[in-house]
Amino acid sequence: MKIKNIVTVLLVIIILASCAPAAKVVPTETAIPTLTFTSIPSTPTITPTSTPENIADAKDLSKWIDDYVHAFGGKVVVYGIEMDSSQLTDDVRNNSDKYVQVKQIDGNEILFLSVNDTPLAFRQKGNWQSITIKTLADMQGLIIGSEPRITPNFYEQLNQVTAGVYWSVIEPQQGIYDFGGFDKEVVDAKEHNMTVRGHALVFPTSSSWTIPQWLKDGNFSKDDLQRILVEHITKVVQHGKEMGVTEWVVVNEPYLQGSSRTDDIFYKAFGGYEYIEIAFQAARNADPNALLIYNDTDNHSSSGMTTGLTRKIVQMLREKNLIDAVGVQAHIGDWVPIYDKKDIENTLKSYELPVIITEFDYNLTGIGGTEQERYEKQAKIYSDFLATALDVNCKEFTFWGISDSKTWLLDIGITDGAPAIFDKSYRPKMAYYAVLAVLFNKIQ
Repeated sequence: MKIKNIVTVLLVIIILASCAPAAKVVPTETAIPTLTFTSIPSTPTITPTSTPENIADAKDLSKWIDDYVHAFGGKVVVYGIEMDSSQLTDDVRNNSDKYVQVKQIDGNEILFLSVNDTPLAFRQKGNWQSITIKTLADMQGLIIGSEPRITPNFYEQLNQVTAGVYWSVIEPQQGIYDFGGFDKEVVDAKEHNMTVRGHALVFPTSSSWTIPQWLKDGNFSKDDLQRILVEHITKVVQHGKEMGVTEWVVVNEPYLQGSSRTDDIFYKAFGGYEYIEIAFQAARNADPNALLIYNDTDNHSSSGMTTGLTRKIVQMLREKNLIDAVGVQAHIGDWVPIYDKKDIENTLKSYELPVIITEFDYNLTGIGGTEQERYEKQAKIYSDFLATALDVNCKEFTFWGISDSKTWLLDIGITDGAPAIFDKSYRPKMAYYAVLAVLFNKIQ
């Protein structure tokens, strides 16, 4: 083939090749990564810790000190200097280190405002608070109570109520029970975080408000009285158990030879104290977990009118494992001119059971001197007796009323007895601060 023709053919091939469609390019697919979002934590809101309040800044400081100084007649001697309320308040503000004590209770540090070893306020965390008997009792596992003559300071000061279950009130007619008043006392106590003691299931030798007339006039046989006794106690204790009552005075002030306590219908029918054992057995059966108490008056000293009888009855009940504690009343007055601590200690220990001070006050009738001198003597008796009771491991202490405005002495016509720790205006007396000081100094 001629060269000219060869060149022509090559040109045609090149032209045709350039006109052919380009090969389809399949793109390589690249995966788009999924974005992972890491949340950025929000800046926390920081609540600043409140700075503990200094005693100088406590809003009620002047009131705490004014009440204290008022109880001592308007002036007190502190660190050798006599001061009135205003002067003492200023000194606390300017020299707080002298008045603040620190104590450890269950691993917690608690600060106390203390004047003459008497606590007036405390601070655990935050602000200063008013001190009360309840505060100090709760800190030590003690029970400090009263019978419920309600006053404005009743619930804040105490952690137990002695609620009445007097037979004539609870069962005014045979087989008909009225728990209205009792239930209210229990509910009110529970609402204020207080325990309750029922008092007294059998109070056989007093006025008509303890034993109903139907029971006195019924001319019942011994067997009838035993059945009535067991039925009544069973009904009341089971009802109390449902309400959360955990302890009972089962028998209070029975027949006592040579005294005015001779109208004990059960003693007469049974010919002795057998009925007391029956009463305790009925209470034990009705609530096996309740604390059962035998209670009597003037049994705190070796020469007490009922000390021998108390020992006799307690021994009888101990042999049958029917009693848990001995109730000791101490309604003291000018008939107890000398306070013998050792004798009282020995007497309380002689019962060989836990002792509960079930009724305590100091009657100022017949006590001479100025009002402040009388109150000072009263405060010393309150202080000494409470300290003695605590020294023999007494865990419960009951005032028989806490204000002079409402006291059992008024019920029997004694108007000048002023036996309580608060006066008629509900302001604290020296006896109140004496009680606080004893409880405070028991904290190690």
